[in-house]
Amino acid sequence: MKSEHLEDSIILIHAHLTSQIRKDFCHAFIKQFKSFGYDVILTTHAPVDRDTQELADYVIYDKDNLLLKNPEYRGYINFYTGGFDIMSREFVKQNTILAVLRLLLAGTAYAKLLKKKVIHIFDYDGYLENDLELQDNYNKIKNGSQGVLYERVKEQINCDDGRGGIYNRHWQIMTLVMSLDVDFLYTRLSKYTNKHLEEQMVYWGIQCGEELLAYVLGVSFLNKD
Repeated sequence: MKSEHLEDSIILIHAHLTSQIRKDFCHAFIKQFKSFGYDVILTTHAPVDRDTQELADYVIYDKDNLLLKNPEYRGYINFYTGGFDIMSREFVKQNTILAVLRLLLAGTAYAKLLKKKVIHIFDYDGYLENDLELQDNYNKIKNGSQGVLYERVKEQINCDDGRGGIYNRHWQIMTLVMSLDVDFLYTRLSKYTNKHLEEQMVYWGIQCGEELLAYVLGVSFLNKD
């Protein structure tokens, strides 16, 4: 019989397995989670082979891959040199954040269907020596936290709100691992329309990816709730 944290938790891996090396990384990662005793949901916009379907417990394929190609929605890539830095959108072909959010929502909705309490989210190409951190995150959520997120970048700047407030203007969360209450995550991922998120990216200059995800999860200074 599974322990409580394994019964109540599920792993969500979002993947785009369009090459053999990606597939190999993903299979190895799924096998790690299975060895720990977790059920695994795989969500993807790319068709998956039969062996991948059999390896994961649940596979959600969504062919509606939402890509933003307009330059105003692209993120920046930085190149650093000894004398100067280059930051440009010209190196970025498209913004995939709406596609990722769609996969997260699909997986979270299925976790609700399975009556899971906690969801641990990963990219396809991670590695874990053990699941002690996931157990610790589960206990934090069980004791009342909405989730456990990891900070990548926080930059404080003055924002003129008429009161001279100082806010964490840019907060990117590290998406190598995220552990969240399933109901909370479903509510946050369902909250905003794609049109609204596109408008926020343009108006506030939110970087696509981890900074926008922080906004979706409600931890950005832009969130009023």
